[in-house]
Amino acid sequence: MKIEGYITLTKKAGAAVAVQFQEAEFEKNIQTFFTLRKEAVMDMCKSFGPMFSQAQWHGLKNAGPEQMDELERLRSQTNILRPYIMVQHIQLIYGSLNNQLLLRLIWQAFLFYQAPFLSLPANLMDFEDSDGPLLYMIRFCRQKDWDGLWGSVTYCQEQITCAISRFYANRITLEPPGEQIPFCWNVYQNTSQKCY
Repeated sequence: MKIEGYITLTKKAGAAVAVQFQEAEFEKNIQTFFTLRKEAVMDMCKSFGPMFSQAQWHGLKNAGPEQMDELERLRSQTNILRPYIMVQHIQLIYGSLNNQLLLRLIWQAFLFYQAPFLSLPANLMDFEDSDGPLLYMIRFCRQKDWDGLWGSVTYCQEQITCAISRFYANRITLEPPGEQIPFCWNVYQNTSQKCY
């Protein structure tokens, strides 16, 4: 990236972005990034709810009071970027299941299809009140209202699926400039864990 002029490197400061993109370049990069992942993202949208709603429900059900308090604390942090907060949610909710394989799958799915989507400020408008359902989930957990929790979990899954589907229908107009990028995940935390 340094050779291509995208970043500068200094010993004390590290890397800094050196290139200034025009708005048209930003839009082209957004279009290219998302159109190359469209098939995989749309497949994930259809399957994410059935695959992970149950895990999220169990994760919240298993989470202790400390995790619930931390989820509430994160909700009040207005100066933290939404993708970072989502990372913390994933760790707190799914981490309570003590299943590292499931946690890696959810983490990599989040990085592939939700984090890029939530990193675009315009997409966050669909979720301005999205912490409301999280507060309901916390309340349902504390009240041990598991049916209410299930309804809230499925509502949230549907909300993100609908928002991503609208985004692709209304915003991504470019034809893919190459082959579609499939979603792939690795069962190993580090590649050094592979044994042949």
